[in-house]
Amino acid sequence: MLFYRLRWYALATGRMLHRRWQAIVLGGMLLSPAMMPVFAQSRVLGAPLLAPLAPAHGLIWRFAWLHGLEAAGMLWVLMQRSAITGGPFAAFLGSLPIPPRRRRVIDLAVMLIANTPLLLPACAAALVLSQSQQPGAHALYLLDVISITACVQLAILARTTRYVALILLANLGLLCGLQTHAHTQVACFGASLLLALVLLVCASDNVGAPRARRSLAGTAQRSASHWAKRMPPMLRLSASILCRRYAVASLTRALLLTGIICAALVLMQIWQFDARARALLIIAQALMALVAAASYRDLAAAHAQAASYMAALPMRRITQPVCDIAMVLVLSLPFTALLPLVLVSRATLALAPALGDMLVVSCLLIVLRGPQVGSNSHGVVLSALLAGAWAICAWQLFV
Repeated sequence: MLFYRLRWYALATGRMLHRRWQAIVLGGMLLSPAMMPVFAQSRVLGAPLLAPLAPAHGLIWRFAWLHGLEAAGMLWVLMQRSAITGGPFAAFLGSLPIPPRRRRVIDLAVMLIANTPLLLPACAAALVLSQSQQPGAHALYLLDVISITACVQLAILARTTRYVALILLANLGLLCGLQTHAHTQVACFGASLLLALVLLVCASDNVGAPRARRSLAGTAQRSASHWAKRMPPMLRLSASILCRRYAVASLTRALLLTGIICAALVLMQIWQFDARARALLIIAQALMALVAAASYRDLAAAHAQAASYMAALPMRRITQPVCDIAMVLVLSLPFTALLPLVLVSRATLALAPALGDMLVVSCLLIVLRGPQVGSNSHGVVLSALLAGAWAICAWQLFV
């Protein structure tokens, strides 16, 4: 079973990496320079896990940060749900008389391999914390974060909420350990780790279980049903594709856009919203446009499957692309308009240039539909080149 599950995961992941090889190469080129010392690289890579250990942060900040890390792990496995659960093999596996404990072990093994990129920051943080004054307590802290995140991931893949209270209790022990010192800290970390390990080993839900069909897409469908009824039919179709069929991908993009905005606001605050904030605005909006334009691929894939039916409808060919563009613009407008409005409130940017900036960002989102839909193999590179050219032109206008 483990062999076939891993084989399916390798095939599914390999196809995805082959489609996105250009994005992987571009991401690798943006990594830290090769001449940076190993210890410095480890500190940068392990910064997300090292941040809660800083004494300057309070309880509320640590609570939000740790749950943000767990949410990132949750989104990571949701994006790979079909590959991790086994795809078509999961239906056959569910019919076999296999003990739940053995299935749980296989689920953990496959998910551990899927989490390899997420374990790199943990290894880097362990290298940094090995030089600290409390290596034992810090090792328990890292094991706590990894174990609790694994519990959240398995619960999400199994679509169950039975263990939410126990996961919250483990998080509470982790937070108590971060707020205390010496032996009390070790005791809190140890209790939290013990509870997480019990959940990992003894929980009976499996990721391939057919029950509990509640999904994020269903939640998005219920929340969007009220306002979607008043839309035109084709615009409602585009909204349904993004909010129901690709709800996880849409939520992931929304979180990425939020992260870009938060990072830009932090830098602007450090720079006290001086002239450099306008340059950062252009860079952040180019990145946000690249993230939001990925929705065009999801819409095009859904339309391709229903092409025969859509061709029989009495409508113009341009109607569907226009509705897709309108929906992407509507969903991305709250994100792209936030930074210019903040700069206007800080008197760093006048109102007229801010409105012009929103307009040119909308033009960029419209133009990005071409490479996203028209080219499967070179869409990433072409989109990056277009965003770079747009940033250069916008730099001349607004900086």
